Amino acid sequence: MFKKLIAKILGKPLYIAEVEILEEEFTAIKKSNEIFSLLKWLIHGLHEVNNSNLEKTLEANIKCKALGKIREFKLFLIQPNKIGFFCYNDPGSNETMYITNTMIYIPHNILDLAKKSNFKLPNQFI
Repeated sequence: MFKKLIAKILGKPLYIAEVEILEEEFTAIKKSNEIFSLLKWLIHGLHEVNNSNLEKTLEANIKCKALGKIREFKLFLIQPNKIGFFCYNDPGSNETMYITNTMIYIPHNILDLAKKSNFKLPNQFI
């Protein structure tokens, strides 16, 4: 609650989502206060990048073409390479979403964010 108030006063969103396209060195960014809209945007972006260049080889189907990250607004942050106030965390490699033709990987930290924010699936997904 306090974090939401501080973020609102500073004019910062609670979450920032990033889709990083590996082959083109391009990053798309979306900012929001709702985790569900960012999850939908991330999954859609990863799916689009994965299916943009359909290659028929097995190796190309397994290869990851894009990574998705969600950064959370923090009042106080201590990481190995960063100390800050009122900033966003830098997700590590184990906190990154990706999609292949056979699976989608959503890390625990993103699922925990969804649980903390009373994430509810719409009726179309139940």
